Amino acid sequence: MHLREDFYEHDPDLDMYDEREGFIFFEVVEGLYFEVRWGTEAASLVYFMDTRISDSL
Repeated sequence: MHLREDFYEHDPDLDMYDEREGFIFFEVVEGLYFEVRWGTEAASLVYFMDTRISDSL
């Protein structure tokens, strides 16, 4: 997914996510992903879109 290969090569939904702030680790449904963020005071929190859903992975 992060390499933008195969199915994800032209996925415009991935443009919403900044890889410098987090890591997408699960696709919930087409175009919506769970993300873990790092490098901030909110490091390792799990987000769905802009909603925090867990304090850690």
